[in-house]
Amino acid sequence: MADTKMPDVSEFQTVSSGSAPNWAGIKKQNGGAGIIRVGYGTSHLDHMFVSNYTALKANKFSFIGLYHYVVGGQDITAQAKAFCNWIGPASALFPGTVFMMDLEEGGGNQLNRANTWLNAVDKFYGLDKLPLDKRSWLYSGQSFAVSQGLVPIFNSARHTWVASYKADESHLLPHTLWQSTNGVVGANITSWAGAGRCDTSIGHHSVAELAAMGWKGSAVKPPVVVPPAVPTSFPAPAHFAVAGRRVSIGVHWDAVTTKVDGKLPTSYTVQCFQLNGIKGAPDQIVTGTSARFDLLVPGYTYKMYVWANGAGTAPPHAQITVIA
Repeated sequence: MADTKMPDVSEFQTVSSGSAPNWAGIKKQNGGAGIIRVGYGTSHLDHMFVSNYTALKANKFSFIGLYHYVVGGQDITAQAKAFCNWIGPASALFPGTVFMMDLEEGGGNQLNRANTWLNAVDKFYGLDKLPLDKRSWLYSGQSFAVSQGLVPIFNSARHTWVASYKADESHLLPHTLWQSTNGVVGANITSWAGAGRCDTSIGHHSVAELAAMGWKGSAVKPPVVVPPAVPTSFPAPAHFAVAGRRVSIGVHWDAVTTKVDGKLPTSYTVQCFQLNGIKGAPDQIVTGTSARFDLLVPGYTYKMYVWANGAGTAPPHAQITVIA
Protein backbone atom coordinates (compact mmCIF):
# COMPACT_ATOMS: atom_id res chain seq x y z
CA MET A 1 0.00 0.00 0.00
CA ALA A 2 1.41 3.40 -1.05
CA ASP A 3 1.75 6.16 1.55
CA THR A 4 1.51 9.88 0.82
CA LYS A 5 2.79 12.62 3.13
CA MET A 6 1.68 16.22 2.67
CA PRO A 7 2.03 19.61 4.40
CA ASP A 8 -0.87 21.76 5.55
CA VAL A 9 -0.16 25.47 5.62
CA SER A 10 -1.80 28.85 6.19
CA GLU A 11 -0.91 32.52 6.53
CA PHE A 12 1.60 31.47 9.20
CA GLN A 13 3.85 30.34 6.32
CA THR A 14 4.52 33.54 4.35
CA VAL A 15 7.04 35.21 2.08
CA SER A 16 7.88 37.81 4.73
CA SER A 17 8.67 35.10 7.29
CA GLY A 18 10.77 33.16 4.78
CA SER A 19 8.51 30.10 5.06
CA ALA A 20 6.14 30.44 2.10
CA PRO A 21 5.60 27.03 0.45
CA ASN A 22 7.43 26.32 -2.79
CA TRP A 23 4.66 24.26 -4.37
CA ALA A 24 6.72 23.20 -7.38
CA GLY A 25 9.35 21.86 -5.00
CA ILE A 26 6.74 20.18 -2.79
CA LYS A 27 5.28 18.41 -5.82
CA LYS A 28 8.73 16.96 -6.50
CA GLN A 29 8.80 15.68 -2.91
CA ASN A 30 5.39 13.97 -2.78
CA GLY A 31 3.90 13.86 -6.27
CA GLY A 32 1.36 16.66 -5.85
CA ALA A 33 -0.65 16.69 -2.60
CA GLY A 34 -1.16 19.61 -0.23
CA ILE A 35 -3.64 21.17 2.18
CA ILE A 36 -4.19 24.92 2.67
CA ARG A 37 -6.37 27.04 4.93
CA VAL A 38 -9.13 29.05 3.28
CA GLY A 39 -10.23 31.12 6.24
CA TYR A 40 -11.10 31.50 9.90
CA GLY A 41 -14.70 31.91 11.10
CA THR A 42 -17.06 34.15 9.14
CA SER A 43 -14.84 37.08 8.22
CA HIS A 44 -11.13 36.20 8.15
CA LEU A 45 -9.94 35.13 4.73
CA ASP A 46 -6.51 33.52 5.10
CA HIS A 47 -4.00 36.00 3.68
CA MET A 48 -2.19 33.24 1.78
CA PHE A 49 -5.25 31.42 0.39
CA VAL A 50 -5.41 33.12 -3.02
CA SER A 51 -1.69 32.77 -3.74
CA ASN A 52 -1.53 29.21 -2.39
CA TYR A 53 -4.59 27.95 -4.32
CA THR A 54 -3.41 29.69 -7.49
CA ALA A 55 0.02 28.03 -7.18
CA LEU A 56 -1.48 24.59 -6.46
CA LYS A 57 -3.59 24.82 -9.60
CA ALA A 58 -0.72 26.22 -11.68
CA ASN A 59 1.46 23.29 -10.61
CA LYS A 60 -1.39 20.85 -11.36
CA PHE A 61 -1.58 19.28 -7.91
CA SER A 62 -3.66 16.12 -7.97
CA PHE A 63 -4.96 16.35 -4.38
CA ILE A 64 -5.84 19.74 -2.87
CA GLY A 65 -7.36 20.03 0.59
CA LEU A 66 -9.15 23.31 1.39
CA TYR A 67 -9.86 23.66 5.11
CA HIS A 68 -11.91 26.10 7.17
CA TYR A 69 -11.09 26.75 10.83
CA VAL A 70 -14.51 26.91 12.49
CA VAL A 71 -14.89 29.29 15.44
CA GLY A 72 -16.84 28.07 18.47
CA GLY A 73 -18.69 31.34 19.17
CA GLN A 74 -19.98 32.06 15.64
CA ASP A 75 -23.07 30.87 13.76
CA ILE A 76 -22.11 27.65 12.00
CA THR A 77 -24.33 28.20 8.93
CA ALA A 78 -22.87 31.66 8.40
CA GLN A 79 -19.38 30.18 8.62
CA ALA A 80 -20.17 27.55 5.97
CA LYS A 81 -21.59 30.26 3.70
CA ALA A 82 -18.45 32.37 4.09
CA PHE A 83 -16.25 29.37 3.24
CA CYS A 84 -18.14 28.70 0.00
CA ASN A 85 -18.09 32.39 -0.93
CA TRP A 86 -14.31 32.57 -0.46
CA ILE A 87 -13.71 29.55 -2.68
CA GLY A 88 -16.23 30.56 -5.34
CA PRO A 89 -18.58 28.60 -7.59
CA ALA A 90 -18.06 25.03 -8.75
CA SER A 91 -16.68 26.34 -12.05
CA ALA A 92 -13.63 27.68 -10.16
CA LEU A 93 -12.72 24.32 -8.63
CA PHE A 94 -9.74 22.22 -9.65
CA PRO A 95 -10.06 18.42 -10.00
CA GLY A 96 -9.00 16.59 -6.86
CA THR A 97 -10.12 19.38 -4.50
CA VAL A 98 -11.71 18.35 -1.18
CA PHE A 99 -13.43 20.58 1.38
CA MET A 100 -12.43 20.14 5.03
CA MET A 101 -14.04 21.38 8.23
CA ASP A 102 -11.45 22.06 10.96
CA LEU A 103 -13.39 21.63 14.20
CA GLU A 104 -11.31 21.90 17.35
CA GLU A 105 -13.13 24.36 19.60
CA GLY A 106 -16.59 24.72 21.15
CA GLY A 107 -18.27 23.60 24.34
CA GLY A 108 -20.55 20.59 24.63
CA ASN A 109 -21.49 18.03 21.99
CA GLN A 110 -20.37 19.29 18.56
CA LEU A 111 -22.02 16.63 16.38
CA ASN A 112 -24.91 18.82 15.20
CA ARG A 113 -22.61 21.76 14.43
CA ALA A 114 -20.30 19.51 12.44
CA ASN A 115 -23.15 18.02 10.41
CA THR A 116 -24.66 21.46 9.77
CA TRP A 117 -21.41 22.76 8.22
CA LEU A 118 -20.72 19.56 6.27
CA ASN A 119 -24.27 19.37 4.88
CA ALA A 120 -24.30 23.07 3.92
CA VAL A 121 -21.03 22.81 1.99
CA ASP A 122 -22.09 19.51 0.40
CA LYS A 123 -25.34 21.08 -0.80
CA PHE A 124 -23.64 24.21 -2.16
CA TYR A 125 -21.33 22.15 -4.37
CA GLY A 126 -23.86 19.43 -5.22
CA LEU A 127 -22.06 16.77 -3.21
CA ASP A 128 -25.22 15.97 -1.23
CA LYS A 129 -26.34 13.76 -4.12
CA LEU A 130 -23.16 11.63 -3.92
CA PRO A 131 -22.20 8.79 -1.56
CA LEU A 132 -20.87 9.93 1.81
CA ASP A 133 -17.27 9.06 0.88
CA LYS A 134 -17.40 11.59 -2.00
CA ARG A 135 -18.41 14.55 0.16
CA SER A 136 -16.62 17.05 2.40
CA TRP A 137 -14.26 15.91 5.18
CA LEU A 138 -14.01 16.47 8.95
CA TYR A 139 -10.77 17.33 10.76
CA SER A 140 -10.37 17.26 14.54
CA GLY A 141 -7.92 16.33 17.24
CA GLN A 142 -8.26 12.82 18.67
CA SER A 143 -9.08 13.96 22.22
CA PHE A 144 -11.51 16.70 21.14
CA ALA A 145 -13.36 14.39 18.77
CA VAL A 146 -13.91 11.81 21.50
CA SER A 147 -14.93 14.26 24.24
CA GLN A 148 -17.17 16.47 22.06
CA GLY A 149 -19.30 13.81 20.38
CA LEU A 150 -17.71 13.58 16.92
CA VAL A 151 -17.06 9.82 17.01
CA PRO A 152 -20.14 8.95 14.87
CA ILE A 153 -18.70 10.91 11.94
CA PHE A 154 -15.29 9.25 12.31
CA ASN A 155 -17.07 5.87 12.30
CA SER A 156 -19.08 6.74 9.16
CA ALA A 157 -18.14 6.47 5.49
CA ARG A 158 -17.28 10.20 5.43
CA HIS A 159 -13.54 10.84 5.09
CA THR A 160 -11.87 12.18 8.21
CA TRP A 161 -8.54 13.71 9.16
CA VAL A 162 -7.37 13.20 12.75
CA ALA A 163 -4.60 15.00 14.63
CA SER A 164 -2.46 13.23 17.21
CA TYR A 165 1.25 13.96 17.59
CA LYS A 166 2.63 10.62 18.71
CA ALA A 167 4.86 7.87 17.35
CA ASP A 168 2.25 5.73 15.60
CA GLU A 169 -1.43 5.43 14.64
CA SER A 170 -2.44 2.87 17.23
CA HIS A 171 -5.71 3.51 19.10
CA LEU A 172 -6.78 6.42 16.87
CA LEU A 173 -10.30 6.94 15.53
CA PRO A 174 -10.88 5.68 11.95
CA HIS A 175 -9.40 8.18 9.49
CA THR A 176 -8.15 8.76 5.96
CA LEU A 177 -5.39 11.19 6.94
CA TRP A 178 -3.36 11.37 10.15
CA GLN A 179 -1.82 14.73 11.06
CA SER A 180 1.12 13.25 12.92
CA THR A 181 3.32 16.28 13.61
CA ASN A 182 3.39 20.04 13.94
CA GLY A 183 6.96 20.06 12.65
CA VAL A 184 8.42 19.93 16.15
CA VAL A 185 7.03 16.81 17.83
CA GLY A 186 5.37 13.65 16.56
CA ALA A 187 6.03 11.31 13.64
CA ASN A 188 6.84 11.92 9.95
CA ILE A 189 8.53 15.29 10.56
CA THR A 190 9.42 16.59 7.09
CA SER A 191 11.22 19.66 5.79
CA TRP A 192 9.03 20.87 2.93
CA ALA A 193 10.33 23.05 0.09
CA GLY A 194 10.00 26.68 1.14
CA ALA A 195 7.86 25.96 4.21
CA GLY A 196 10.41 23.92 6.16
CA ARG A 197 9.14 21.84 9.07
CA CYS A 198 5.41 22.42 9.53
CA ASP A 199 2.18 20.48 10.12
CA THR A 200 2.42 17.24 8.18
CA SER A 201 -0.13 14.49 7.54
CA ILE A 202 0.12 11.01 6.10
CA GLY A 203 -2.40 8.81 4.33
CA HIS A 204 -2.05 5.19 3.31
CA HIS A 205 -3.05 5.95 -0.27
CA SER A 206 -1.26 7.02 -3.42
CA VAL A 207 -1.71 10.58 -4.66
CA ALA A 208 -3.94 9.24 -7.44
CA GLU A 209 -6.11 7.38 -4.93
CA LEU A 210 -6.48 10.52 -2.83
CA ALA A 211 -7.34 12.56 -5.92
CA ALA A 212 -10.12 10.10 -6.74
CA MET A 213 -11.76 11.07 -3.44
CA GLY A 214 -11.97 14.73 -4.53
CA TRP A 215 -13.85 17.00 -6.88
CA LYS A 216 -14.48 15.66 -10.37
CA GLY A 217 -16.95 18.19 -11.73
CA SER A 218 -20.08 17.39 -13.64
CA ALA A 219 -20.00 14.72 -16.31
CA VAL A 220 -20.63 16.11 -19.81
CA LYS A 221 -23.16 14.11 -21.78
CA PRO A 222 -22.45 13.69 -25.50
CA PRO A 223 -24.82 15.69 -27.72
CA VAL A 224 -27.75 13.94 -29.34
CA VAL A 225 -27.40 14.13 -33.12
CA VAL A 226 -30.73 14.88 -34.84
CA PRO A 227 -30.97 14.90 -38.66
CA PRO A 228 -31.61 18.47 -39.78
CA ALA A 229 -35.06 19.32 -41.11
CA VAL A 230 -35.45 21.30 -44.32
CA PRO A 231 -36.67 24.74 -43.20
CA THR A 232 -39.10 26.92 -45.13
CA SER A 233 -38.64 29.91 -42.85
CA PHE A 234 -36.49 30.90 -39.92
CA PRO A 235 -37.91 29.76 -36.56
CA ALA A 236 -38.21 32.12 -33.63
CA PRO A 237 -35.07 32.17 -31.46
CA ALA A 238 -35.47 29.71 -28.59
CA HIS A 239 -34.86 30.20 -24.87
CA PHE A 240 -34.95 33.99 -25.05
CA ALA A 241 -34.20 35.12 -21.47
CA VAL A 242 -32.02 37.34 -19.35
CA ALA A 243 -28.52 35.83 -19.48
CA GLY A 244 -27.22 37.61 -16.41
CA ARG A 245 -26.52 40.96 -14.85
CA ARG A 246 -23.13 42.58 -14.51
CA VAL A 247 -22.02 45.63 -12.56
CA SER A 248 -19.20 48.15 -12.68
CA ILE A 249 -17.07 49.25 -9.72
CA GLY A 250 -15.00 52.42 -9.73
CA VAL A 251 -11.97 52.85 -7.48
CA HIS A 252 -9.77 55.86 -6.68
CA TRP A 253 -6.72 56.64 -4.58
CA ASP A 254 -4.47 59.52 -3.56
CA ALA A 255 -1.59 60.32 -5.87
CA VAL A 256 1.82 59.16 -4.63
CA THR A 257 3.82 62.34 -3.98
CA THR A 258 7.07 60.72 -2.83
CA LYS A 259 9.80 61.07 -5.46
CA VAL A 260 12.31 58.36 -6.37
CA ASP A 261 15.49 59.63 -8.07
CA GLY A 262 13.73 63.00 -8.29
CA LYS A 263 10.77 61.59 -10.23
CA LEU A 264 7.11 61.00 -9.42
CA PRO A 265 5.30 57.80 -10.53
CA THR A 266 4.73 57.53 -14.29
CA SER A 267 1.53 55.51 -13.93
CA TYR A 268 -0.39 53.12 -11.69
CA THR A 269 -1.24 49.44 -12.17
CA VAL A 270 -4.67 48.32 -10.94
CA GLN A 271 -5.75 44.65 -10.65
CA CYS A 272 -9.01 42.89 -9.78
CA PHE A 273 -9.20 39.25 -8.58
CA GLN A 274 -11.95 36.95 -7.38
CA LEU A 275 -11.19 35.35 -4.01
CA ASN A 276 -10.36 32.05 -5.75
CA GLY A 277 -7.43 33.71 -7.57
CA ILE A 278 -9.15 34.09 -10.94
CA LYS A 279 -8.90 37.56 -12.48
CA GLY A 280 -12.21 39.37 -12.35
CA ALA A 281 -11.21 41.86 -15.07
CA PRO A 282 -8.15 42.72 -17.20
CA ASP A 283 -5.31 44.67 -15.53
CA GLN A 284 -5.32 48.41 -16.07
CA ILE A 285 -2.40 50.83 -16.29
CA VAL A 286 -3.58 54.41 -15.78
CA THR A 287 -1.90 57.80 -15.46
CA GLY A 288 -4.59 59.25 -13.20
CA THR A 289 -5.79 58.20 -9.76
CA SER A 290 -8.95 56.30 -10.63
CA ALA A 291 -10.05 53.23 -12.58
CA ARG A 292 -13.21 51.27 -13.30
CA PHE A 293 -13.79 47.54 -13.63
CA ASP A 294 -16.78 46.51 -15.73
CA LEU A 295 -18.81 43.32 -16.15
CA LEU A 296 -18.31 42.09 -12.58
CA VAL A 297 -20.67 39.44 -11.21
CA PRO A 298 -23.23 40.80 -8.69
CA GLY A 299 -22.78 39.31 -5.24
CA TYR A 300 -19.19 38.13 -5.87
CA THR A 301 -16.39 39.35 -3.60
CA TYR A 302 -13.32 40.85 -5.26
CA LYS A 303 -9.87 41.90 -4.06
CA MET A 304 -8.44 44.95 -5.85
CA TYR A 305 -4.82 46.10 -5.83
CA VAL A 306 -3.01 49.27 -6.94
CA TRP A 307 0.65 50.25 -7.03
CA ALA A 308 2.78 53.03 -8.48
CA ASN A 309 5.04 52.43 -11.50
CA GLY A 310 8.32 53.98 -12.56
CA ALA A 311 10.80 53.14 -9.78
CA GLY A 312 13.64 50.65 -10.05
CA THR A 313 12.32 48.04 -7.63
CA ALA A 314 8.96 46.33 -7.10
CA PRO A 315 6.72 48.66 -5.07
CA PRO A 316 4.31 47.83 -2.25
CA HIS A 317 0.62 47.77 -3.14
CA ALA A 318 -2.60 48.97 -1.53
CA GLN A 319 -5.60 46.65 -1.53
CA ILE A 320 -9.32 46.64 -0.79
CA THR A 321 -12.01 43.96 -0.70
CA VAL A 322 -15.42 44.77 -2.21
CA ILE A 323 -18.68 42.96 -2.92
CA ALA A 324 -20.10 43.67 -6.37
